[in-house]
Amino acid sequence: MPTANRTEQRAIGLTATPADGLVDEPLRIRLGGIPAGARVTLQACMRETDGTPWTSQAEYLAKFDVTIDVSIDAPQSGTYAGVDGDGLIASLAPGDPVAPRPFDSNSIEPLTLYRRVGRPGNTSIVNIDTSFTDYMAEPPVEPFEVASVRVDDLAEEFGGRVDFLKIDVEGAEPLVLSGAERVIEQNPDLNLVMEWSPGQIRAAGFDVGDFLSHIDALKLRPSVIMEDSVEATDRDALLGASYHTGILLRR
Repeated sequence: MPTANRTEQRAIGLTATPADGLVDEPLRIRLGGIPAGARVTLQACMRETDGTPWTSQAEYLAKFDVTIDVSIDAPQSGTYAGVDGDGLIASLAPGDPVAPRPFDSNSIEPLTLYRRVGRPGNTSIVNIDTSFTDYMAEPPVEPFEVASVRVDDLAEEFGGRVDFLKIDVEGAEPLVLSGAERVIEQNPDLNLVMEWSPGQIRAAGFDVGDFLSHIDALKLRPSVIMEDSVEATDRDALLGASYHTGILLRR
């Protein structure tokens, strides 16, 4: 049952219609009695006959009408983006819910990575579930540890000056920016380019909404890199986007 950190007591009601329906029948999920401005996380879960869990989740922001309607409200973060009444169902994926990972680059030494055997260069901080690798007819991922260094510490070897920073780390971008705050602050002309893949960021255990708040706190303005131009964008557009090959962050 969703809860809100408020002193007032409200009767919170959750309705899902139809209670029983066909696969292609639209599902409407509504939540009432939520204090305006509260954040609520909804989670869906099912299990296969062998016990394998499939889960999805999304965080919503209650508007002034103190209701959340999944069919018309886009989540702030979660396993899907944009307005989609069936989003929680369509984004179900094998595995237990991922515990939120803090943006703390000071606690990852050494860093554990996971290598997908047979796919050179496909390495991530995400421990991919065997149900996925079995589906892809691949052997289980191989964990290994590597030494890590913060961008801020590495930049000291260059006198602290950094003009361009390219990040492509399979969902671990929040960790990189956490370890590059000094570089970003001290280099006002820095051009920072990174892949924008909310799905990978969530799979790595980070909250996309929180990450965008961190970007804003660093006074970085996002733009989408197009084939022949760079177009300014904003938080809402990035929350609703499923993927961009590259976004540019500048102060």
